[in-house]
Amino acid sequence: MIDLKLKEDILDLYDEGVEIELLADELRVPASEIENFIKEYKEEKEQSDVKKQEKIHTHKTEKTHKKPQSKLEIMREKYANMLSRKVAQEAKNETRSITPEEKALLDETFAEFRKISKNMHNLSQSEKYAAFFDFTKSAKKIKGIPTSIAQSEEALDILETFLAECHKIEVNDSAKNNYRIIRSMFVTNLCEAIDEKVSATNDIDELKKYSKILLKYTEHIDFVASGVQFKLNQKQHDLLRTEAMKKIRYDVPEEVRQIIVGIADGNLDTENAINTINRIAKERVEKLPKTRFSLTEEQQKNQLLLQVRTVLSERANEFKVEDPLKSIELLTELTEHYDYDKNVLTIIRNLYKSGRIDVAKQIAGDFRKRKTENIEYRNVEKEITKFEIGSMVQNMINTLHSKEEEEAFISVLGKKLESSKIPLTAIPVGTTEDSLKTILLSDIWFESPKKQK
Repeated sequence: MIDLKLKEDILDLYDEGVEIELLADELRVPASEIENFIKEYKEEKEQSDVKKQEKIHTHKTEKTHKKPQSKLEIMREKYANMLSRKVAQEAKNETRSITPEEKALLDETFAEFRKISKNMHNLSQSEKYAAFFDFTKSAKKIKGIPTSIAQSEEALDILETFLAECHKIEVNDSAKNNYRIIRSMFVTNLCEAIDEKVSATNDIDELKKYSKILLKYTEHIDFVASGVQFKLNQKQHDLLRTEAMKKIRYDVPEEVRQIIVGIADGNLDTENAINTINRIAKERVEKLPKTRFSLTEEQQKNQLLLQVRTVLSERANEFKVEDPLKSIELLTELTEHYDYDKNVLTIIRNLYKSGRIDVAKQIAGDFRKRKTENIEYRNVEKEITKFEIGSMVQNMINTLHSKEEEEAFISVLGKKLESSKIPLTAIPVGTTEDSLKTILLSDIWFESPKKQK
């Protein structure tokens, strides 16, 4: 008979791909007994999986009796969840929660860890080897229970100390597999704990702290750690980009703001405005400390002109262009007749983002006909259509309508998508509350992703 204490070790090692013959040799148990035990385990698992599927099927059947949602209701619900990223966070919180009994078991197990690792330096090699197996047995008692960042790090540090001080671990297959299983368990726990923290914070310094913790595990080419590191890096990048764009949009010197007002109103002294831009650029160069990353006067000037164009494009309702052609002329004079097409596109974006979609389409079409070789005007026409569809969807989602109106809207939307040939993945309908993610029409579509066009 196989000792009950060996069962969990056998299953872990077998799942890791260790052959039955090797298990028999290492554990000193007849291969036939191990084979029979694993066969019984597989049969029990299959029966358990069947019961789970039956339960899922019953749950699905019960759901079908609920009142079906309309297509717009489905989109409205998905949009609300995307807006706050509620679904993902709730799922994370659910998987990370632990019961009082599990917490007590964690506290007890980590107390054992500290007792086992205490005075390890003074132990003989055989004593360290025995202590290592005591450690792995204690660790397996908490398999499947989430551990905090601090707990995961503590367990991994003890494990690394065993590897450094107990040479037999690297030459014994059973010990080596145990080491690999326990390390993988705590790295996964660590990554899940960090992933949860990353999802809950927009603090750059916190993200840097978590990145530093993960660094030593990504050095070991651990795919779980590398995946979380990628998400972490992406969030840092998104936050920095968002902050940079906020600075360009809203950290506008008063003199530059007056230039933007003058362009929008069609009443700007361009010569005076150019002198103002040049003076501010020069003052910035003189005031800022000199480093190898310092901008030149010309670069500072270009940054100010970029800010003018960005504010006109992104804050269209606040700086509403009155006479489009006059504003194009003034913006071109301000940029000293450079970047003409960029200036035209800036005014077109101001028009459609402030609700004048038909005027924007007309000007875009006129310039496309004049400059057929310039693909930017074709692209901005698509941009206008995407904005128009996204605005239609957002307006319908944020207001209440009758069943007939909703059905009519879905019909019109379908025809609009078909005629424009623009995919759902290319149409923005808003941004999440943290401003880090654009919500696309594909994210909230009433059909499953496989059925989306």
